[in-house]
Amino acid sequence: MRSKLLAAYKNLNHGVIGRKYKIVDYQLVKEDFLPIFRRRGLNKFFAIKRTDLIFYGGQQHTNRVALVKTKKRGQLAFPRTDALVTNQKNSYLFVYTADCLPLLFYSPQREVIAAAHAGYRGVLNGVAERVVKMMVSKFQVNKRDINIFVGPAILSCHYNIGRNVEKLFIKKFGRSVIKRKSGEIYLDLEKSLKIQLIKCGILPEKIDFSHVCTVCRNQDYYSARKEGLFGKSRFDSNWTFIGLKQ
Repeated sequence: MRSKLLAAYKNLNHGVIGRKYKIVDYQLVKEDFLPIFRRRGLNKFFAIKRTDLIFYGGQQHTNRVALVKTKKRGQLAFPRTDALVTNQKNSYLFVYTADCLPLLFYSPQREVIAAAHAGYRGVLNGVAERVVKMMVSKFQVNKRDINIFVGPAILSCHYNIGRNVEKLFIKKFGRSVIKRKSGEIYLDLEKSLKIQLIKCGILPEKIDFSHVCTVCRNQDYYSARKEGLFGKSRFDSNWTFIGLKQ
């Protein structure tokens, strides 16, 4: 999957690696599954070369954002980080999800990219806002220049939540992000994120939602809720990436 919005920029490479692409293996290290990317598959399907750098965060539902400025070969993880920002060429930023929102950011004017992972905690704690702030403070990016793609995630049709989470979202985003059906409470995480992004200065027409539900489209994308993947860390995940070409 690719974003129509981001696909317009020829110096940009991005995409979503779903279930059908068998190009990520996992190694168990200290009770955690670490990804091992099959470089041949990345090159074949997504034009990511062996010499390109790969970075990802050790995602723990935080709002921590890291600036990528190393040129160390291979792949590198940033512990306890849920978003990455860089302007380095031939550097790819990856996030892994299995229901949470994967976000890709791009400023064509300043040639700055970012990738973020946002579950309900990340949205509540403003991880996307912090990405925008770093792009502005570190690279003088104009907020109106930022394009954002939001990939496959669990949507309001299946995102059943409890009353405590409901109260938090109503307080921060209003009642419009909550739906009720058959006595159950459902959260519209996409709408919550959109409200947040627009409030922090992003233009509505520069936000591209895939509107693909990982539960409804489980044949194509992994879903923790649908498949019971909770507690397995990076094992069985969708990987969403963005990179600047040389």
